[in-house]
Amino acid sequence: MSTLVIKSASLERLDSFMDSAGNNEEVTILTHQTHAGSIKANYQNASVAVYPFDSGFNPKNAKATQQTENRLTESYDKVIVLISNLSGHGHIEAIRAAFAFKGKAIYLYNINGNLIPVPENFIQIEFFKRIALYPAVIFATLLAWVVTGVILGFAAALRTIGALKNRKG
Repeated sequence: MSTLVIKSASLERLDSFMDSAGNNEEVTILTHQTHAGSIKANYQNASVAVYPFDSGFNPKNAKATQQTENRLTESYDKVIVLISNLSGHGHIEAIRAAFAFKGKAIYLYNINGNLIPVPENFIQIEFFKRIALYPAVIFATLLAWVVTGVILGFAAALRTIGALKNRKG
């Protein structure tokens, strides 16, 4: 059983995953150059592939990485994205990159140590959420601005009326 792990979270997440995975899996860890040495030293039974870009993981660079790292062209039973929260928010590019690799199943390994399956339509769902929420956020912002303007205008009018009454009396 072969597994590709995309290290998009801390080394503590990787330690947690490796402890839970055991030694019966063939694990390849995709990481940035800065962590490659420590991962190779700590996990001799895992293969380390270096992500040759300084930026975060993304699908376009994942394709280029497959060409530079020949071992990443094989098919994996699982592709696992390490995340530093429960839901995967903030790791969307790493999740999109996971779809660029040949994996039978894609999972998120969250901060609780749970493997969460990622549906094939995950990218479309996230895209729809962003497209649907964008107008809602703009509408809510405009509504808050109008309501604030009305309240401040009403308060200023009341203050002016009060000042006029005090001047006459």
